[in-house]
Amino acid sequence: MRIIPTNQNTKKKSKFLDKIVCGGHSGTVLCFGRKDGETQVIFKTPPGPKVVCICLGGALGMIQDKIFCAYEDRVKGYTKKGKQFLTFDSNMVEPISCMYIYGVEMFLCAERNFNHFHDCVDANTYLCGDQINDVLCLPIVEGSWVGRGITPIIACNDKTIKVIEGSKLSYEIGLNDIPNVLHLFMNDGGFNKQKVLYGTKDGHLGLVDLSPETGTLIWEIPTKNASTITCICCYPMTNGSTPNIIIGKEDGLIELYVVDSTDKATFCQSYQCEDSVLNVQCGRVSSPDFDEIVVSTHIGWVFALTTEPIDKLNSTMALSPQVEVKVQELRNEIENLQQKIDKEQQRYNEITVGKDAVSVVIPNFIIHDQFKLDKETICYSLIIELTIPIDFVLLQSDITIELLDVEKNAAVVSITPPDE
Repeated sequence: MRIIPTNQNTKKKSKFLDKIVCGGHSGTVLCFGRKDGETQVIFKTPPGPKVVCICLGGALGMIQDKIFCAYEDRVKGYTKKGKQFLTFDSNMVEPISCMYIYGVEMFLCAERNFNHFHDCVDANTYLCGDQINDVLCLPIVEGSWVGRGITPIIACNDKTIKVIEGSKLSYEIGLNDIPNVLHLFMNDGGFNKQKVLYGTKDGHLGLVDLSPETGTLIWEIPTKNASTITCICCYPMTNGSTPNIIIGKEDGLIELYVVDSTDKATFCQSYQCEDSVLNVQCGRVSSPDFDEIVVSTHIGWVFALTTEPIDKLNSTMALSPQVEVKVQELRNEIENLQQKIDKEQQRYNEITVGKDAVSVVIPNFIIHDQFKLDKETICYSLIIELTIPIDFVLLQSDITIELLDVEKNAAVVSITPPDE
């Protein structure tokens, strides 16, 4: 998911609102906006292969409003109105896992392969010794004294951040844990254009300074828990002198940090959602006067956290007759959907229970699962997420196990002792 920034030169105030573009497991790319409290779809592409990642690009120094989507080993480009302008086949042996766009430079990574394309022409390649988790490129610094060309950065599973020069490894900086996501500090690399934020799989947030010769770890701090950091965003949410750092986590926790004049981050506040967070972006989607944190989750939800005062929201909704009409329309739609579900369920029972019963094939669902050791509680965490509700989970073990209760637990546990 990405937020397409608005063109401030437009005359209509309604056009000041940013737009949201997101890709799904079905291969559909959806771009939509908000107007008068309603969601309006701008364009939607046909289904296809799973969308791996979405990046925004454009000419350097201009608004980054070109949409680039990675599918398998291909990349497609769309304008903000949905017109396709690019179809690029990378000819990579492995499917694309992460992507970064910088002007006419395209950086594609598979599990262990890094590929750099200049204007869709193969420029550099690098074979990494371990899995690549994320990629970005430092901004180009021009000048005879401090000039620096294209500098790709990759985060790897061997607990390192690697700096690539051409098709060779320039140097690497070792970390205490596996870096899972990278983001340019302050969205531009900071004052020297070479600082990078990273989030690790054990929930640590850090900042490194990647100079041309060697890298330096500036700071690394623990966050509120040890859940994996899945995304990082920098945006001025608290009206401070510097943008804030917003991170999203695998357990649904969203944290906001304040950055002081020495580039140190301090925790400010957090929000807990129910699903695993895939991405967080910031902008003004619903109101031209209030900033929002837009969140996308693993099961397909997209929602926003706004800075607009609650009192104003309540008064606006109470005075708006459109809200009552919208609520009634939604209720009618829910009733119609429920009737369709009842009819289909009845038809399913007739097919499976009757004399001429037909064998039913269970469809394949995309499952997000993990089994990892939690260092804080010294226990293993089994994480299972589906795009549909989970009715029950059956766990069978040959050894004695103990299930620990957590705050968010809403399950009814039934334990069957083994036969002697």
